Amino acid sequence: MDLISPYYKHLLNRLHHQRPRGFGNTAWLKGLEQFTDGHKSFLDYGCGKGNVVNGLKERYPDALVRGYDPGMPDFDKVPDSSETYEFLLCTDVLEHIEPDRIDNVLQHINFLFTKKAYLMIDTVPARKFLPDGRNAHLILEQPEWWDIKIKENIQAKPIYTLFRKKKKYIVVLEKETGHGED
Repeated sequence: MDLISPYYKHLLNRLHHQRPRGFGNTAWLKGLEQFTDGHKSFLDYGCGKGNVVNGLKERYPDALVRGYDPGMPDFDKVPDSSETYEFLLCTDVLEHIEPDRIDNVLQHINFLFTKKAYLMIDTVPARKFLPDGRNAHLILEQPEWWDIKIKENIQAKPIYTLFRKKKKYIVVLEKETGHGED
């Protein structure tokens, strides 16, 4: 499955190395507790430097926690469909995906979680730019567009949605059975 072009992977690697501590913090993890239901395995899809991975490991010390980010050598091993996680987080990532690969990435996400996925998607331009001058948010679409893409590519039902004032769209998905295979 083609998830990222070699050129874009190179750009992301350069972007991540421009900022020593990463882009995210873990303060918001406390709000996830209503969705985690004692899950035993977590995947942070698009984890950057691993700040959220480390936060999850602290919050859930007995759980299996893994991060994946193609732009970071420490996390760039692509999880295959034999690796599944009860809970998948994908925060401020999908808007960074190359538009011609968004369906592949969403389908990949579909096969990686068995219970719930928490997606947070930014819908406005980023403050940061890629080394080639493009805005770091390659896909700027509204929640309705994302709802269609998610429904087309992920076999799970939305159990929670919120469009925040800061123009971030949050969707929590739940699998009805299995891990994405009908």
